[in-house]
Amino acid sequence: MRGVTFIVLSILSTILGSYAINDCGKVCHGEAIPDVHDCSKFLLCNNGVFLSTVCPQNYGFNKVTLKCEYNPSCWKNPPVQQNPCLGRPDNTYVPYSASCKLFYFCYGGLSLLKSCPDGYRFDTAASSCVVNTTSCT
Repeated sequence: MRGVTFIVLSILSTILGSYAINDCGKVCHGEAIPDVHDCSKFLLCNNGVFLSTVCPQNYGFNKVTLKCEYNPSCWKNPPVQQNPCLGRPDNTYVPYSASCKLFYFCYGGLSLLKSCPDGYRFDTAASSCVVNTTSCT
């Protein structure tokens, strides 16, 4: 009977846990919480929905300060994703789809995730960081 109870509780916690990620609950708009599966990521509440966000390369999300801070150990096993630089020439910049602040720098077939400084966003046409005059993050 204990085994059945454990299985039922595990299923319920999985279902409820999945729902919580899609709903910010008591977390306010603009606030972030750590991603429990990947120290280089965090969940940002945006209009009641959590958006999975990645810190710049060699940075990890600090659970105390709730900010991305230098932590190269987070990137020893970076998240697996399709390489946006495949087939692109060296020294090419590719926008990162989840944030206007982030972009990829392509070199030797590798994609290096980079971040514009605070107050700036990546401009695809200029292939550089420009002053952010929009509401993008």
